[in-house]
Amino acid sequence: DLIKDCHNKSASFLVNNYKLIFLPTFETSEMVVKSARKLNKKTARNLLNWSHYKFRQHLIQMADRNGVKVVLVNESYTSKTCPKCGNIHEKLGGNKKFQCPECGFFLPRDWNGARNIMIRALSATTIRFSPGAIQVIPADEQV
Repeated sequence: DLIKDCHNKSASFLVNNYKLIFLPTFETSEMVVKSARKLNKKTARNLLNWSHYKFRQHLIQMADRNGVKVVLVNESYTSKTCPKCGNIHEKLGGNKKFQCPECGFFLPRDWNGARNIMIRALSATTIRFSPGAIQVIPADEQV
């Protein structure tokens, strides 16, 4: 199975090369609901074929076995939000480039989304590093 093999190789690469992984909670099932979707049929089918949830579960299990921390991050509006001024670019659409209409900040769309996912993950957790260990404490569990 090509998908399963791709999941295994990707998860192995991530777990073998990183001690901390920020993973967006990719809500595929919500994206492909016919009544609300903005995707064409072929794209929706491809999203489902990649089995993002199975990949996430496989990555989390593999990470647990290898002492790697996975932090799940809600990705909503991460591509549309300006990391400089906080403005949400409602008319971004399918543009490959993000340019804030308020402050002019510019970044490729995917980089902007990844950067905002990291910022969101870091602001929602406390991460403590010590020799040989990483401790991730969610904001709602902090004292």
